Amino acid sequence: AVLCLPHPVAFQEGLMGLGEQVRKSWYIVAFQLPLLTEILCEAFDWYLIRRSWAKADSPPDAGTVARYRDALLSYEGISPPLNYYRATGSGLWPSFTSVLASDGSVGWFFRAVAALNGVGGEAIHEAQEACPTGRVVVDVPLLLVWGERDRYLASGCFESEDWRELVPRLTTQALDTTHWVQWDKPEAVNRALISFLKGAA
Repeated sequence: AVLCLPHPVAFQEGLMGLGEQVRKSWYIVAFQLPLLTEILCEAFDWYLIRRSWAKADSPPDAGTVARYRDALLSYEGISPPLNYYRATGSGLWPSFTSVLASDGSVGWFFRAVAALNGVGGEAIHEAQEACPTGRVVVDVPLLLVWGERDRYLASGCFESEDWRELVPRLTTQALDTTHWVQWDKPEAVNRALISFLKGAA
């Protein structure tokens, strides 16, 4: 089961379309900067993170936020979650390059920030070689739950025909929520998960 996460192909094509997803993906570019992003995210008791979460219909209370913060601090802070987006940004170089400069002049930016994050060109090449290429079909039952008022992902990422082609055994559940479906409508999410898992068993 997947909550508010697009298929990589659908996400990449959303960026290439120069539409709504490009406007919603600015933060992925911002997160590429090492150290500065960590400082900003953790400043003023994690204000930017708390502000993002506060935009949910049912935002987490102070105690829940504190538990998330303490869990992150007990490991390596905010860097591991940011590295997820840095890896995503590196993988989407062709898309971002196409979007930001038709002549490819911004490719240096993503290579530079990868180097600043300790990822050399050889490591990037090895990672790209290890990744599946082409339109790989995932032929397993999959439930996709997404929010219709997501601030970070355009509806096209979830309604794309790529989903049906690449995940033929897909079940979708759209909810009237923000990006944080599990906070906004936990009962509906749980019902969808239980029903799907019973049917897939």
